[in-house]
Amino acid sequence: LRSIDQNMFQKLVNLQELFLNQNQLAFLPVRLFTNLGKLKVLDLSGNTLTHLSKGLLGTQAKLEKLLLHSNQLTSLDSGLLDSLGALVELQLDRNRIRSIAQGAFSNLASLTKFTLNFNKLEALPEVLFQHMEALDSLQLQGNQLQTLPRRLFHPLGRLRTLNLAQNLLTQLPEKLFDRLVSLQTLKLSNNALSGLRQGVFDKLGSLQELFLDGNSIS
Repeated sequence: LRSIDQNMFQKLVNLQELFLNQNQLAFLPVRLFTNLGKLKVLDLSGNTLTHLSKGLLGTQAKLEKLLLHSNQLTSLDSGLLDSLGALVELQLDRNRIRSIAQGAFSNLASLTKFTLNFNKLEALPEVLFQHMEALDSLQLQGNQLQTLPRRLFHPLGRLRTLNLAQNLLTQLPEKLFDRLVSLQTLKLSNNALSGLRQGVFDKLGSLQELFLDGNSIS
């Protein structure tokens, strides 16, 4: 499947799950999902999507699961996900994302699982996760992150799993993890860490697993 007419799903007003994964879709008409207000699961993974139009998901207020992994997305625009207040899981792994707009996730207050593994992210805005207090699992493995803003994870008091493995991190800023009081698993394997700041893990009283293998710590 390489293309879809914008009226293809117009009459399916009660549709709750839509699977368009593993096709060859490079573009989606902006009005394709307009009448699918009851949609709860949308799987667009395994296509060749490079960009998503801002109004594409404008009526999906009940959407709980959005799978966009294994595409060719290069960026995420502010406003694209603004209507997805009920979203619980967002998968963006294995794209080519280099940049994320500062307010791209500002309305995802219900999100608990977020995966961004194996993209091309070099930096993240400090307020990126500002309104994602419900987040339980955050996966950022296999990017090109060299440094992280000191307050990046401060809103994530419920986070239990944080995966930062296979990046290019050379140091961990002071107080980076201080608000992660629920964190149980922290993966920092295969980065470029040469040392660890005194007290960097002191506030992680719930931590059960810590992975620091494959660095240059001396």
